[in-house]
Amino acid sequence: MSLQVYELMMQEDGTLALPTELLEKLDLQPGDKLRVIETSEGFFIPLRLGVPGIVRDFQKATDESGVTLGDLLQALKADRAATAEVRYAANPST
Repeated sequence: MSLQVYELMMQEDGTLALPTELLEKLDLQPGDKLRVIETSEGFFIPLRLGVPGIVRDFQKATDESGVTLGDLLQALKADRAATAEVRYAANPST
């Protein structure tokens, strides 16, 4: 992977404008937050997928697959029941 440098522009009101390409790569949406951390080596922006990103990814995956939240919950319930049956059948005292 080659090093890519992006230039941010400070607006008159103090906000930073990010290039469209960077916004798309980071999948940033209005309201998303970035943190800037200062270290002895300089500043860096740690990237992590926060809750809004997880929700977007989950929605996209369910839309593409046709699987609903109800389907997932039903499968989870069945899996928990099967696990409990195996666990308690093997060790009835717990």
